[in-house]
Amino acid sequence: MKNILAKRELSKLGQFVDPETLIAFDFDGTLAPLARDPRAAQLRKSTLRLLTRLAQRYPTVVISGRPRADVLARLNGVPVRAVIGNHGLEPSPDAARYHGLVKKWLPQLREALSGIHGLELENKLYSISIHYRRARGRAAARTAIGNAVQALGEEARIVDGKLVVNILPSNAPNKGSALQDIRTAMAAKHTVFVGDDVTDEDVFAANQPQQLLGIRVGRAPASGASHYLAKQADIDHLLKRLLELSAVNDNAGE
Repeated sequence: MKNILAKRELSKLGQFVDPETLIAFDFDGTLAPLARDPRAAQLRKSTLRLLTRLAQRYPTVVISGRPRADVLARLNGVPVRAVIGNHGLEPSPDAARYHGLVKKWLPQLREALSGIHGLELENKLYSISIHYRRARGRAAARTAIGNAVQALGEEARIVDGKLVVNILPSNAPNKGSALQDIRTAMAAKHTVFVGDDVTDEDVFAANQPQQLLGIRVGRAPASGASHYLAKQADIDHLLKRLLELSAVNDNAGE
């Protein structure tokens, strides 16, 4: 992995990006700092200003594990082209079926995990997230969650996150397939995607260097992303660089 903000890599970014490049982001840990309480997550004012300008210059989308309505509220009117929620499955023509599965799973999970303190079951309507950051014994809590999800049967699949287990319908779209659908609909030849978590590996795994530039927040050699940002606060530097490239492209076209 290479730091996208290194001088040589910024030059490569300039060769990759054009005014029609699709720019896509995860939300938590990428656009917004991770918060101990997920309900408190929000964009920095500087990021909000830069992202608003970016969305006016490039086709921009956000693909998050949060419910779509939640992400829209936290974007504060940023004019993005699309917001995809629930790890890539919202919106979906199969939303009613996914919602039915979640309604069936919730009481089973609550009963199975009732004896473990510090867990938080988050109902995202079309998926479930079980946060175990506050569990006293995290390893034991993660094992218990895995056993409880296994009891749900083949309709459920686990996607691990940072001290959270996401439970999704096994055949539902993921972030990778959702982004591919957007790329196709927009006829985007080039895409930049920035993410920070295990769920974002569904995008990075596409490994199409001529079409997709994957940037991970935090260096992780096992990631499918080709580039990284050293820390979440560096997102502002990347946004500034993309805006500078937009201005260069404008001047070149005059």
